[in-house]
Amino acid sequence: MTQCERPSSISASLTSGEQAEVALLVRQCFDVLDTFGKTPEQLTNIIKGFVVQLSEYSYDQVRAAFRQYLKRNSKMPCPADIVNIIDPPKQEWKPDWPTYIALKKRIQQDGYYVYGSEREFLRRCDEYAIKRALASADPASDDERTARAIATGEKTFAIAGPEA
Repeated sequence: MTQCERPSSISASLTSGEQAEVALLVRQCFDVLDTFGKTPEQLTNIIKGFVVQLSEYSYDQVRAAFRQYLKRNSKMPCPADIVNIIDPPKQEWKPDWPTYIALKKRIQQDGYYVYGSEREFLRRCDEYAIKRALASADPASDDERTARAIATGEKTFAIAGPEA
């Protein structure tokens, strides 16, 4: 076996046999997928990169992720592509601005008192709006701009008195 076929024992959880199986998966991908100019001489380092990045996962997880990747892609994967299949990134929480605005109106106009989950929802929305306002100047929806204004105290709702 050549260096390409048997990566060094870098991995903590993949056995040497499983490392060889990962190397085989990578070589097969290299043979059948678009590699965008990668050369066979680079394959040794490509395999090492995969083994290092995938070492914390079981071989069964790695094999299943490669299988899933191959069903939907025609280019050579990066280790991150396989990791994202095994352990998808967490989606950033985003507020429901219409609900936020309706709840804030209810509080300001009706004196509604918020409890538990609603209070937590409002706090998270306020933090999100302030963080986004400070971090970027990207265009926001009308609902998001209104929510930011409410969260920062720039906007309040007038309380209508009884009609005479």
